[in-house]
Amino acid sequence: MAKLRSGLNVGITLEPYIERLKEPSLDYIYATPGYFKYCVRSPMDLLKFSSIIKIIGKDGKTSEPTGFSIEDLYAGKINWPENDLQDLKEWLNSNAKIQPWLSAQFNKAKLIVDPVILSHPFPTEDSSRKAQFGQGSMDNSSAGHKRLKMDEPNSSEIPRKGPDPQKSIEQKRKQPKPETKKAKDEVEEKEFQELVAEIKNLGFTQTSQVSNYIVTNQLGYKYPRISGVLQMGLNGTVWDFSGGFPPRIYARLCEELDLSNNGTRAKPIAFESFDRIERRSRKRRD
Repeated sequence: MAKLRSGLNVGITLEPYIERLKEPSLDYIYATPGYFKYCVRSPMDLLKFSSIIKIIGKDGKTSEPTGFSIEDLYAGKINWPENDLQDLKEWLNSNAKIQPWLSAQFNKAKLIVDPVILSHPFPTEDSSRKAQFGQGSMDNSSAGHKRLKMDEPNSSEIPRKGPDPQKSIEQKRKQPKPETKKAKDEVEEKEFQELVAEIKNLGFTQTSQVSNYIVTNQLGYKYPRISGVLQMGLNGTVWDFSGGFPPRIYARLCEELDLSNNGTRAKPIAFESFDRIERRSRKRRD
């Protein structure tokens, strides 16, 4: 509990966010399984979604919502006395209990999200995309890794050997060749045409509706090259937008489907495709 100079006692909770994860909605894409998987990469990423609550009573067990979040705090949207805002920020920075609490909340959220993610496998009709993400090979690799651990004798009993030159040559031969620009462009064009065909009759008028549709329906697996996480910026504030598109794809979508951007003045800063995010995540796991 943070005791502010005005006499107000406040705390934070992630219960509203967790509840939204259980029943995701287009009205709040930040609490959808797709956004959580691709954008909430560590417990600290959850902090901005924490709701600020007012603690009532001496026992500290009763609370009421303030209507603000930690994201609002750092965006300057809370019209409290400046001293109170500073006190709250200092409490967040110095409280050693926050990190373990966030880790516990992160694990709780994963228990909700992971079954949903697993229930949306990669498209079976595209075996090449399966291979691209490593689907079908990871299980065998994992099983082999476990088997090696079980059968491996004590390392002190094994004479150490240098690398096997023949094995190194074979491994290099098995490594996939880098994808050519032409092949990459062809895959992206195929995804673009498939996306247009899928959504052209849905009546969307804004690009944000397309992004929400991709995130909510877990289509990052289906269109991993042309959709991803777009970093946006406005007046010094930067945020991640899951389900976004790189500028060139965005421009083509607007032209092809006659979409608008809802009048936003925010500018794209950087883009990372779902394909790249997945490969980077898998590399860390391996």
